[in-house]
Parts: sequence; C-alpha cells; structure tokens
Amino acid sequence: MTVVEKINLNEIEDFLKVVSEEATQIKILQDELRDINENLDSNKNDFSSGKISKEMYKDTEKSLLKQKKILTNKINKIIENILLLLEELASFLSKNKI
Repeated sequence: MTVVEKINLNEIEDFLKVVSEEATQIKILQDELRDINENLDSNKNDFSSGKISKEMYKDTEKSLLKQKKILTNKINKIIENILLLLEELASFLSKNKI
C-alpha cells in the first residue's frame, strides 16, 4: 500500500497570509501615492492660477516628488518581497507533489 504524506497546509496558509498582508500594505501606499499625485496637480494648478509663488511651487513640488519617490521605492520593495515569497511557495508545493 502506498503511503501519501499530507501537505502541511499551515505553511501554505502562512505564506498566503503574509502575501495578503503585503498586498494590503501596497494598497495603503498606493492610496498615499494617489494623494501625492493629486497634490502635485493641485500645486501646479495653484501656481498657474497665481495662488502661490514660484518659490512656494518649487519647494512644494520638490517635497512631493521626494515623498513620491520614497513611496514608489517602498511599493517596489514589497512587490519584490511578494515575488520571493511566491517563489518559496512554488518550491514548497513542487516538493510536495504527489
């Protein structure tokens, strides 16, 4: 009689839980990124309509672009982590094929 070992579903659930948490973090960061993009547009419109000075426009734009770069890097780092986790999961599942 052939013995079939059970796949440890707890490990799979742990992988999926981490991926889900990381995806939630991406969503939060994307919302923040959308807000920054909206602020960049608003800043440009305010300058174009004469509501703010050129100096204020440049300072605000510089700050917002810095924040945008930081958020983009965080999102990309999380995506890289998710891809690594998925590779580990694929390896784990391959080892447990019947």
